[in-house]
Formats: sequence, C-alpha cells, structure tokens
Amino acid sequence: MPASVQEQILTHTFGAEDRLVARRAVLAQATALWKNRLTQPQLNLIRRCLEGIELDDTTGVLAAGTDLIQRAGGDAALTNVLTTVEAIRRWWPQTRNLDNPP
Repeated sequence: MPASVQEQILTHTFGAEDRLVARRAVLAQATALWKNRLTQPQLNLIRRCLEGIELDDTTGVLAAGTDLIQRAGGDAALTNVLTTVEAIRRWWPQTRNLDNPP
C-alpha cells in the first residue's frame, strides 16, 4: 500500500468520532497481522495510537497493544510500561485536586 494512502487511512481512523475504539482496533489488528515482524514503522504506529488522548484513555489503548510491546522489548519492557502508567495514574488525580483545594 502506498505510504500516502496508508497515512490517509490512519488520519481518518484516528480522527473518528469514537477514536479510542478505532485505536484499539488498529492495535488489535496489528497484533494479528505483524506476528514477530516488528520494525520501526510498526513501533511508530503504536506511538501514534497514543498521541493526543487523555491519560484515562491511554490505559485502554495500551491494553490492546500489550502483545506488541512485549514482542518489541520483552517482558521487562511490558512490565516497565505498565508500572510507569500505573505510577502516573496514582499521581495524576493528586494534581487535579491542586486546582480545587478543599
């Protein structure tokens, strides 16, 4: 598929009304298609699926990409990503409370 067509498809998909479902679907399909063939373009797609979404939505999108993350960096990479996301989620609500002190 020409790169310009692929970019149009991704732009349309990531801009869909229910973009989170679309992003999870892209990663789920990628997991089935790529098997063990992870190269830079595939890793870039994982990154693009996470761009421009809120923290709460990141977890759902990452859940669809856990197999790809594990294939790319092994168990240690997957554990690192999930531990980091959980640490940020624990910290994040505390920053929101700073805007609305008791």
